[in-house]
Order: sequence, then C-alpha cells, then structure tokens
Amino acid sequence: MTQIRATFALIAVLSLPVAGRAQVTSSAKFASGETLQASGISAALPGQLDSIMTAAIANHASPGITIAIGRHGRVVYTHGWGPTD
Repeated sequence: MTQIRATFALIAVLSLPVAGRAQVTSSAKFASGETLQASGISAALPGQLDSIMTAAIANHASPGITIAIGRHGRVVYTHGWGPTD
C-alpha cells in the first residue's frame, strides 16, 4: 500500500510542470454514446460537478481536475476542467 501511495505521489509531482504550460479547455464524454440516466446516474450530476470543480480551480485548489465515473465495471462518464496540453 505504501508503494502505491509513493507511486501515485511521484506521478502527481511529475505531472505538475505539464499542467503549468497548458491551455484551458473543458470536455465531457459519455461512454458508448450512452446517457448518464441510462447508466443509472442522475442527469443533474454533471452540472453539480461543474460548479464544484470550477470553484475549486478558481480558489487555486488545483490547476486542473479530471474525473471518470464508473458503474457496473465500466466507465460511463469522463470530464476535465482546467489546463490541458
């Protein structure tokens, strides 16, 4: 478990310089053209996440955020906020 944490920390630290030179974009994607509702996830979730993540970036909590939501063993939603390269 300690090795996993150390590996994750190393990846996070190494990715910081890349985030600093990137341009700001936003993207959302649903797996296989499926809607969130069809996968059993609230349709309101993207709007709620957008508010939370945009505020976090504005408050300098992170330069950028990427999430992936999985359900029943597959990714059903991905989205990124902030800098990308």
